[in-house]
Amino acid sequence: MDRQTDDQRIPRELKIKSTLFKDTIAACATAFGNAGVAIIRISGNKSLKILKKIFSPKLSKLESRKLYYGKIINSKKEVIDEVLVSYFKAPKSYTAEDMVEIYCHGGFVATKRVLEKVLKEGARIARPGEFTERAFLAGRIDLTQAEAIADIIYAKTEKSQKIAEEQLAGSLKNEISKILNLILKVHSQLLLNIDFPDEDIPQITKKEIAFKILKPQKLLKEMLDGASLGTIYKEGLKVAIVGLPNAGKSSLLNALVKDSRAIVTDIPGTTRDILEEQIEIKGILIRLFDTAGITKTENKIEKEGILRSERAIKESHLLLVVIEKEKDLEKFLNLLRPEIKQVFKTKEIFLIKNKIDLNKGFKKIPAKGLNILKVFKTAAIKGIGIKNIEKEIFEKVKNKDTTEGVLITNLRQKNLLEITLKYLEEAQKLAEIGETEDKILQELDSAKNSLDKITGEVVVKEALDKIFSKFCIGK
Repeated sequence: MDRQTDDQRIPRELKIKSTLFKDTIAACATAFGNAGVAIIRISGNKSLKILKKIFSPKLSKLESRKLYYGKIINSKKEVIDEVLVSYFKAPKSYTAEDMVEIYCHGGFVATKRVLEKVLKEGARIARPGEFTERAFLAGRIDLTQAEAIADIIYAKTEKSQKIAEEQLAGSLKNEISKILNLILKVHSQLLLNIDFPDEDIPQITKKEIAFKILKPQKLLKEMLDGASLGTIYKEGLKVAIVGLPNAGKSSLLNALVKDSRAIVTDIPGTTRDILEEQIEIKGILIRLFDTAGITKTENKIEKEGILRSERAIKESHLLLVVIEKEKDLEKFLNLLRPEIKQVFKTKEIFLIKNKIDLNKGFKKIPAKGLNILKVFKTAAIKGIGIKNIEKEIFEKVKNKDTTEGVLITNLRQKNLLEITLKYLEEAQKLAEIGETEDKILQELDSAKNSLDKITGEVVVKEALDKIFSKFCIGK
């Protein structure tokens, strides 16, 4: 298996020594705009010095973690803004450095003027996520907790917020530590075999090695089993509404969203592009995609719309297939390109028999080899039958939630867990065929390094830059 060379990885100890911390950074920690309060955050060894230069009245001593009332002034002693300030003495601060927070009036002008004064006195503007990056580099949090902070900031539902809070509290870090300790135990026993072959020390057999590697594999598989659900909780359940033109797809979207978001007419082909709307059902984010009707056409715009509909079929977790008449399902299938039809047959489907107010005599429809989970009767334009669809979408997600452990919501973490599992499976295979200790150790070392990349004990600089670039500037 591919392994990164040592010069591509940065051990945490060297990372900390090389980074603590030559410059002082500042940024607005709240969104720019009209608001009651804005927060200017400063971090670094010049933080207190900067505050003392721009704050009035002069304070001989600022106690950590206390609020002080005063004014920010310019070099001519003119008032820039009336503020509250607080000082956080290292290491008991968010970044583990000296930090200052200035609570000024919200609004573009006041915030901009205070921040400009801070920058003029020796701070530089922070990069996106740099405050949290410094907290990580100083060892105050690990990388899973840093990523959890971003997840809290961007959480769209209470469920995704709760998962992120648990990871910030260390749930994922603790689970990784548990797996790592199991690997290290086998690792140390193998080293004893190598270092003291002739000593009167109990030797671990290859059979015992293979058996002991099973437990960390089991824990990894359990975590990976919950990854798809974790992604749904974080990013939402992708639900594509598909069917023939004029089947009522846009009416169904509007009924689920409870708003007239899609144009509805009796003219086939009104929808030419993907329209995405988001709703929340009992704490679960549902991402609805209204798609162009599948039909034969020479119109370039309609063709592009159909291609995007096919892409939505591929990428969605659940399909709402809307039909008006019994023959529509077979007609829809026949219009799909062969490769899309194969994908379609693997998808979970809710079949929506729409316009029941106009078509009273719906007959039973053959499944045609499809994975149809439920059949619903609706009159979407009148809101009939919509609550049943909402209920079943929620139940579908809820029934998948059998995981008692940590839910993985992060693709980077998922990929590294999969790599770790492959290394352990290879180590077990080598032990079973009686390979030498050093070859087994090589796989265990690689597994350990993959886990260390999850927590940030070892990181690739490019990966670190990518993670923190997703943060807002003031966090």
